[in-house]
Amino acid sequence: MSEALFKLNSIKNCKHIHMVGIGGVSMSGIAEIMYHWGFEVTRI
Repeated sequence: MSEALFKLNSIKNCKHIHMVGIGGVSMSGIAEIMYHWGFEVTRI
């Protein structure tokens, strides 16, 4: 669990996240959560 928190803290320095394969339920949900956390989310 601590490794996952470390990875989450390391992406907080990013402002823009580009995701591939957001067509499914789980990836689109993750993209929506990240958008609401303040990230700019783009996709292919």
